[in-house]
Amino acid sequence: MGNERAATDFGAEVSKLMPMIMRTFARQEKSFLSQGDISLPQMVMLDILRDNGTSRMKELAAALNCSMSGVTALADKLISIGFIKREHSTLDRRVVNVTITAKGRTAIDRIDKQRVALTSRLFAPLSAEEQKTYLSILRKIMNGLKHGMAS
Repeated sequence: MGNERAATDFGAEVSKLMPMIMRTFARQEKSFLSQGDISLPQMVMLDILRDNGTSRMKELAAALNCSMSGVTALADKLISIGFIKREHSTLDRRVVNVTITAKGRTAIDRIDKQRVALTSRLFAPLSAEEQKTYLSILRKIMNGLKHGMAS
């Protein structure tokens, strides 16, 4: 019974703290995103394209949990500033592929450096050992989510 109570207390505390931490982190991230003139969802799209190379619009919509019209609006903005390019498939004209440009790669790499610096500042109060433990815990949680264990 004590373990159940501890788990409930843990869950309650984490459910209060995580949104506050994420909102604070998002505010900080938004401040440097505004310098680059892109939104958080556009940044995520650039991340996906950098990591996956060319992607279909349909795949991006699924990855972003967004409608096709929503992902099209995100892409239109990134195309207008030269961060991505859109092309129809040569095999099937109905398929639209999107690729990150060199300018887009430079932008997302710059944003990544800022994210790393922000994360380093956020975790500066923790010792090296605490940071290592935290990272290990996050990896376990992510692995559980990938394998459907934490659903």
